[in-house]
Amino acid sequence: MSAATPAGGAPARGPVAFVGLGVMGGAMLRNLVRAGADCRGCDASPATLERLADLGCPLFADPVDAARGAAVLVTMLPTSAHTRQVLFGEAGRGGAAAVLADGALVIEMSTGDALETDRIAAELAAAGLRCIDAPVGRTRPVARW
Repeated sequence: MSAATPAGGAPARGPVAFVGLGVMGGAMLRNLVRAGADCRGCDASPATLERLADLGCPLFADPVDAARGAAVLVTMLPTSAHTRQVLFGEAGRGGAAAVLADGALVIEMSTGDALETDRIAAELAAAGLRCIDAPVGRTRPVARW
């Protein structure tokens, strides 16, 4: 079984949604698009979205719009609190996890608290989603490679 294969099922099918397009996230998304992956990007900053307008994939300000039907969701955010908000939303409004494809994989690459990431992964598992904690290290030139 691969990391994207839910227990007892086939891998989810659909695009990759990438939330958090700053220094590292933007470069990583650009590499995925260049490699021919079906991607969508999302960032809360209008300036970041404008900077990446030539990327060649749909860009969104709302993570729910970016995640809708995605097989993989990559989060590259400043804190675990940001990740939680993106995935589960605010009171009265669901987050990105609610609109992912059945059995989707969340790749959590944010700078976050390990224990909170474990709690988030458990909540995703309860919803039938998989989660990999894959924090990044290194620098912008490595991400652009």
